[in-house]
Amino acid sequence: MESKYFNMYETPYHFRVNQPDINSNPSIYVMIHGWSGNENSMSIFESTIPNNSLIISPRGNLKISEKQYGWINPKNNEENEFDFYRNIAINLFNSTRNIIHQLIKTDFQKLNLIGFSQGSSICSVLGFLFPEYFSKIALLSGYLPKNFPTTVNNGINTIQFFISHGTEDAIVNFSKAIEMEGLLRGSGAEVELCTSKVAHKVSSDCLRDLRLFLSD
Repeated sequence: MESKYFNMYETPYHFRVNQPDINSNPSIYVMIHGWSGNENSMSIFESTIPNNSLIISPRGNLKISEKQYGWINPKNNEENEFDFYRNIAINLFNSTRNIIHQLIKTDFQKLNLIGFSQGSSICSVLGFLFPEYFSKIALLSGYLPKNFPTTVNNGINTIQFFISHGTEDAIVNFSKAIEMEGLLRGSGAEVELCTSKVAHKVSSDCLRDLRLFLSD
């Protein structure tokens, strides 16, 4: 795949962009890292994304240490609440759309999301708030924020979801995946669940299934 990598800034976020050279109307994927990651962390999942796609990877604006960032402080109870995530998700959504408009001059098209761990939580909130803007959402080793609304926006049933979680995950308990699956299925959404006997990571089998999910 012919592409070019560069960085962009749209208040208040830094973005890593992988833009194909040969597609003027590419599919768009937004990859959101987890706690202590950065805009480069999610590059390990680029192999699952169809060729000639536009890939945008934001950096969380909570700095932990050198080259390590997050979206919320997991030790702060208030920041673990849905309402706190919602404010972050709205800002990120607006900044990402501005980046996309700068990169491609095209009519509206739906986006795809891939989130890992804390980034998965951001993705779930984005899907809840703006379901009409998303086609596929992959939730990897993730969880729902506290007090996530039990009455889900009906539009979320138009999104296809992929959930991957390790049954041996000691950081985000496997039960969190079952909770997400139940809420999404209860809303009428199409959900694919991939589980493996691994810890806080995505297994090779689930990577293969993610690739198939995104290619359909």
